[in-house]
Amino acid sequence: MTNRHFLGGRNIHLRSESERNASFVDGGTTKFEGGGLPHCAPLPIPKVLLMVGLPGSGKTQWAQKHSAENQEKRYNILGTELVLHQMRTRGPEVEELDAKSKDLLIQQAAQCLSKLVQIAPRAKRNFILDQCNVYNSGQRRKLLAFKGFCRKVVVVVPTEDDWKKRLELRKEAEGEDVPESVMLEMKGGLQEWCLETQK
Repeated sequence: MTNRHFLGGRNIHLRSESERNASFVDGGTTKFEGGGLPHCAPLPIPKVLLMVGLPGSGKTQWAQKHSAENQEKRYNILGTELVLHQMRTRGPEVEELDAKSKDLLIQQAAQCLSKLVQIAPRAKRNFILDQCNVYNSGQRRKLLAFKGFCRKVVVVVPTEDDWKKRLELRKEAEGEDVPESVMLEMKGGLQEWCLETQK
């Protein structure tokens, strides 16, 4: 006959007399229970949140706030800004990069982020994918990789005035402006996605 040993929230199956009479190095106490084999609680289904919105709409701010409010879920935020921050060197401040070098750095960060999004589903963790994701094909491709996850889309659409203020603040802080042609193309992609989801 075997006994079950309860310690720190875990059940340990004891098989022999010597195991039942064993003592702990740190002097811990034991409590015996009768019963069957030990079992663990099922792991929660990992969650992925896909952010959708135009540049400067507040996606990163929402993702950081949501992550801070739900610390027990330990969200991993995957975004270009985070990758750029990790690519910066530690130490004394360096002078500003010229436009060509900055574009190259952003391009490399986007490639790194693309690879991170590809390998992220291998880890059963909670993720927030913090990119514009305004095109339906990109959304579908990214979410298909997260099979077995609870997949949700978070759409951030501020008012027109609020969005323009945010773009100005972003331009002042980062010194970059999204070209109008790119912005119009993204607006078209977002509008097309909204129309498809309403069907």
